[in-house]
Amino acid sequence: MNIFIAADDKYIYPARVMLTSLLTNNTFESHTIHFMYSNIKQENIEELKNVVECANSKFYPIKISADMFGNFVKTQRFPVEIYYRLIIPTLL
Repeated sequence: MNIFIAADDKYIYPARVMLTSLLTNNTFESHTIHFMYSNIKQENIEELKNVVECANSKFYPIKISADMFGNFVKTQRFPVEIYYRLIIPTLL
């Protein structure tokens, strides 16, 4: 199953909890996690990668240029990462 996640540094903890739950409770199938980001600490990417790989799943970080969505409305409540779902079909 392909799972796409988009996050920034503020969303790492909830993303880790979600991945842990998904991978712990769905051991009957293989998972490929695609992690989309634009500006995030490398240590946070490694943290998610460790969670995924410890569950024998695949982890693919995908760096997205924030400029790709330069004309889209962004606020503190709605960061650029919410628009990443629009390009998922092009990534599969």
